[in-house]
Amino acid sequence: MKSIIVLLIVIVPLGISAQSIAVNTDGSQPDNSAILDIKSNSKGLLVPRLTTLQRTSIAGPALGLTVFDIDTYNYWTYRGDVNGGWVELLHSLDKHWTRVGTTVYNLNPGNIGLGTNSPTEKLSINAIDPAINFLNNGTEKGFLQSSGNHMRIGTYNTNATGNLFFHTMGIDRMSVTYEGKIGIGISNPVGRFQIGSGDNASETTHGYLMMGPVNGANLVLDNNEILARNNGNSSHLYLQNSGGNVYIGDAANFNSAHRLGVDGNTVVTGNLRVGTTATPSGYRLAVDGKVICTELMVRLVSNWPDYVFSNHYKLRSIQDLENFINKNNHLPGIPSANEIESTGLSVGEMQKLQMEKIEELTLYIIELKKEIDKLKSQK
Repeated sequence: MKSIIVLLIVIVPLGISAQSIAVNTDGSQPDNSAILDIKSNSKGLLVPRLTTLQRTSIAGPALGLTVFDIDTYNYWTYRGDVNGGWVELLHSLDKHWTRVGTTVYNLNPGNIGLGTNSPTEKLSINAIDPAINFLNNGTEKGFLQSSGNHMRIGTYNTNATGNLFFHTMGIDRMSVTYEGKIGIGISNPVGRFQIGSGDNASETTHGYLMMGPVNGANLVLDNNEILARNNGNSSHLYLQNSGGNVYIGDAANFNSAHRLGVDGNTVVTGNLRVGTTATPSGYRLAVDGKVICTELMVRLVSNWPDYVFSNHYKLRSIQDLENFINKNNHLPGIPSANEIESTGLSVGEMQKLQMEKIEELTLYIIELKKEIDKLKSQK
């Protein structure tokens, strides 16, 4: 040991002051803050060079012990804390993060991997159910997580009032409340799913909700209308086309045999057809089949046959009536059988004509009664 110290004194001038050592070539004293002050303009400090096995085999390394690992080509320092034992010192080849004040940034043109050495995106995270945690002033609020085959974005259960918003161009477009209610165009939906605004449903505007392609068959809804379209034109709207019943109002009064049930008043301003036969022109209701009812009210516009009892009404003579019947095989003013078969029977008009014949018959009976009474008086 004495020979080594002598050799150092011979080779390199030493300055010793207050137990501090200076190693230099200019004879300057060591700095007061340093136990060893090495100074040179042409030489450096060579620390021990070990293999990785030799380094990790050092028994009881002191904190701060530093060696050069010739397997990893880098300096290693022993920390011995909760983060592990030996740590590799950063060198320029790994220096991708830069700090300016409190800002840290990375100009790495490649990808960054966490838990993977082969990142395929700018940031790749590899773990079991990895997540990104978001805190607000130290309190956990939300997260982005890959869970098994699923993706989750949301708030923590400790965040009892936090909502989830989807935001574009400075505006909240969609919201999911902490209660699970979804709103589009509205930040505080009151229903499970609520659309707050949109266009009027028409052939050219697309309502609050649209289903189907614009250039094909689609359905649009606004806040009070449902419209079926096809490539910008009006189309047919089908309800329960493949089966099942349609109920408007309370369904308690209907059974499974009803395809359409309406509980309440119904107004039809156009023509109505029941059955497959096309609605004849000029008729509001067409029924292809039998009709049954307990009461039928027919309202005529005017000219009910009470005119028969007017003094100005000209009643046919019995002889003229007989001649007409013999010739035409039906009463005068009454449609023939052929006409009824070809054009149908107008209930209101026929009731009027029948009443006309009943009143005429009443006059014939009265006239006949007078002639009988006259014959009786001549006996």
